[in-house]
Amino acid sequence: MNVCIEELSKNFGAAQVLRNIDLHIPPGEFVSLLGPSGCGKTTLLRILAGFEHPTAGQVLFDGKPVSGAGRGVPPEKRDISMVFQSFALWPHLTVREHLEFPLRHHRFVAGEIRANAARHIGETLDIVGLSRFADRYPSQLSGGQRQRVALARAMVTRPALMLMDEPLSALDAGLRIAMREEIQRIHRICGCTVLYVTHDQSEALAMSDRVLIMNSGSIEQNGSSADIYYRPATSFVARFVSGSNLLEGKWQGETFCFGTRPRCRWIVPNVQDSIKREGLCPLRPDQLVFTGDTRELPGVIRNVQFQGKENHYAVGTALGVLRVHIPGARRCEVGRQVFVGLRDKAENPQAYVADSAAMVM
Repeated sequence: MNVCIEELSKNFGAAQVLRNIDLHIPPGEFVSLLGPSGCGKTTLLRILAGFEHPTAGQVLFDGKPVSGAGRGVPPEKRDISMVFQSFALWPHLTVREHLEFPLRHHRFVAGEIRANAARHIGETLDIVGLSRFADRYPSQLSGGQRQRVALARAMVTRPALMLMDEPLSALDAGLRIAMREEIQRIHRICGCTVLYVTHDQSEALAMSDRVLIMNSGSIEQNGSSADIYYRPATSFVARFVSGSNLLEGKWQGETFCFGTRPRCRWIVPNVQDSIKREGLCPLRPDQLVFTGDTRELPGVIRNVQFQGKENHYAVGTALGVLRVHIPGARRCEVGRQVFVGLRDKAENPQAYVADSAAMVM
């Protein structure tokens, strides 16, 4: 399905939760809506589903208007399926019956699928690995299995558009990673358009063809996972997606001069002009390193968290507390003085240290 959103706004009373959203999603694309709680992503999803109507603007499916100001095509007349955060399974139906229900009642089911419902349900259960559990009830399933039922129910009709509202948030960390792969595999098999709502950065970056970053009802950035991570368009995106440190100072081309240490200069390419105009330099924790060079930025370790393949440090400096992620098992203790620099150009092409002569303090 080709989805087009034009100048869409939504108010709840005096509160405006969506502001002039313009978006085009071509058929078959997997797009994630990423943003903090309250940014409007679920409201946008509900408008696409037909559960809410926009205050202004419109939504078109394959060129046909389905939502406009105060009006819209009802959900049952849209060729969509939805996976809810709570799974929304019926306790009195078996796994098989959960898949039979939409095949009987969804008006867009292809005739071939409806005529061979039993075979199609069996194939769908095979895809999600639930064939052995077809006659069980939701109470007899694990959390991951219940999630698979919700996914199977959404995909069994082969909808043109699948909407997912934080479907993995109720699962534990290990199961979430496994289910990411499951959802990607299902998307490849179905080939439908997917709009996926989440507040988990790693989830959105790992799964999506394209990521939309929402903040206060607006889309702040629209791009690939790599663009969002390596080339954030705003300071909000830099902080929210990659946890970047935002250092204050002045820019001279691609050279950043620290406000409190004017003789300390770092060359940081690929920073957007919108962030430079704020006098900020975004540096991801993995772009920073501890160095033996005493001409670098001095600091004291305030906290350390072991994360297996790396340690996460909070380092107090004259520029504020910096987050630094250092690979390896070796650990520096709290209270130790360190010197913070950028990884060199060979190690990290996104940023590198300027001529050492300029680093003298």
